[in-house]
Amino acid sequence: MAAKGKRPVAGGRRTVAELEAELERGTAELRKLTAERDEALARETAVAEVLGVINSSPGDLAPVFDTILDKAMRLCEAAFGMLGTIDGDELRTVAARGLPQAYVEFRKDNSPVHGRVAREFLPVNAWSISWT
Repeated sequence: MAAKGKRPVAGGRRTVAELEAELERGTAELRKLTAERDEALARETAVAEVLGVINSSPGDLAPVFDTILDKAMRLCEAAFGMLGTIDGDELRTVAARGLPQAYVEFRKDNSPVHGRVAREFLPVNAWSISWT
């Protein structure tokens, strides 16, 4: 007599163990695809909410930037965040959450190095920077 799980099932093609392994693979794939779908839905919902704020705030970008940062932090499950815009060599902080106010004020300094680093994604030697 065959051991448990080794017996062929109806038609003698596959064993119970093979079917259980296939079911487990299918279940794992379903979990992965469900998570991907949920993440995509969350992104699409965030984009729709940002577009709604853009539509309801013509000429006033502050609520738009606040909403972008809020949605990005929610999607990333972040405890804090900062959003900036780049204009030439200037990086301007337009929204911040969960950061000490002193740090936010320091970043509003608009030092050219901030914009250069953000724009070029290159390291900067802080010793060679003039802060005056």
